[in-house]
Amino acid sequence: MSKIGKLSAGVALASALCVGNAVQAGAVSGGRPAPTPSPYVWVLQNGGAAMNCSGSLIGAHWVLTAKHCINTNNRHDIDLDGGDAGNRHWVDRLFWDDAYDVGLLHLQDAVPAPAAGYAQLAGAADAPRVGDLTTVYGWGNPWMGQWPPRLNQLDNVNVTAYAANTRSVTAAKKGCKPPSGCIMTGDSGGPLINANGRVVGVVSTVNVPSGDIDNRIDCEGHYVSVADERPWIDGILAANPG
Repeated sequence: MSKIGKLSAGVALASALCVGNAVQAGAVSGGRPAPTPSPYVWVLQNGGAAMNCSGSLIGAHWVLTAKHCINTNNRHDIDLDGGDAGNRHWVDRLFWDDAYDVGLLHLQDAVPAPAAGYAQLAGAADAPRVGDLTTVYGWGNPWMGQWPPRLNQLDNVNVTAYAANTRSVTAAKKGCKPPSGCIMTGDSGGPLINANGRVVGVVSTVNVPSGDIDNRIDCEGHYVSVADERPWIDGILAANPG
């Protein structure tokens, strides 16, 4: 199912968060700068005054993100390069899956494909497997020390669990300190990318113990499986062409 309407405050505030003392610049903490332009976008509410998230540009009019990044009380827009108003694009329709933390943003105007092309979604043959090494892309939280935010990537994130029946993927990276890294607030809705360059997961939540963060502590992320969400995603796209 899909709806257009107001999300509860509890859902809207369930942002991905790496809890601890090691708070770095406003992107995936640690990791490395990602090449741009890319199909991964910065999702803003009220021009950045409200919740900021990440997402994937999957077509000229469509961005895939997390459901908890959507709140119809706020205006939404996306930015391709972070902080550059010339690359700002307005959202005119919002969709989300009632059952899972996945949403779609429809853009008012068509966005040309970046040099790398639109983000490619996983299909049934791309369902994650335990042991797969993946990459997470995210814009992070601009209030964490850097403006405009920078797109970073976190490599060699290991898939540790996958359950098709709950559309859940768990993937972990050893340690939250650079040169390792961790997902931060604002990376919600961003992509988990497999070795073939396909989006296999949407960032939902991440949990690490509070207190000192070091390389002995796993930063474990939880993602919605895109392969298992394809019927819902494809249905929304088919019912809302252009």
